[in-house]
Amino acid sequence: MFEITPLAEFSVWFESLSPELAEEVACALDFLAEAGTALGPSHASRALLWFDGCGGELPSDPLFRRRMNHYSHSFDDVRELLLWHHEVVRCLESANFRERLARLEPKAASVALLAVENLKVRLKAAGKRIAFQRQAPPKRDSVGGSELKESFFQVLRLVGLEPSPVMNSLSGLCELSIPCTEPPLRVLFGLDALGQRIVALLGEPLTRSYYGDSVTLAERRWQQYCANPAALSNLSHEP
Repeated sequence: MFEITPLAEFSVWFESLSPELAEEVACALDFLAEAGTALGPSHASRALLWFDGCGGELPSDPLFRRRMNHYSHSFDDVRELLLWHHEVVRCLESANFRERLARLEPKAASVALLAVENLKVRLKAAGKRIAFQRQAPPKRDSVGGSELKESFFQVLRLVGLEPSPVMNSLSGLCELSIPCTEPPLRVLFGLDALGQRIVALLGEPLTRSYYGDSVTLAERRWQQYCANPAALSNLSHEP
């Protein structure tokens, strides 16, 4: 289990939330600390999300809003698929996975490689499903994230690896998406795998306004933490 350490900037944002939103954020962080990979890369991602300045209110025309909702759903599907693909490639190309695969007996290695091919087929099928459904009404979990997760975890376990240690074995800057609130929220955090610590850096609403400065600030805070993990109290509100 990871220890959660909030920086002062995150704490200020957290204290500004309504009790209901604060509870959602706290529960998501606690779940991440306990289960790690259970959220999947579409919720806890190393690929930080940048918006390009398309904020503001949508026109009131109902047809326009339905179309925008459909396009937004399609974008979310594509993003989830790309994040799963990124995480799969990262883990399967890791030295840990390759070493475990090389130590397997030929028969066991063959089974593992067959599972890898099956995972690739599922990833490709998810891409085709997104393309075919662009003109159809949005469907819940159209990417099949639960199926991808199950297939991916099966591959890891066939070589003797548990998903959580593998997916949490690389320290770095990540984002935690909390899509069940209105507006959706995200937390930028640093994953200190060696220190078993989640450093909560910043939080913000996932509106479609430009917030590149927050990513830049989170990167700076994370670099400061990596340079001196013991100086947490001095990492906030610095220029």
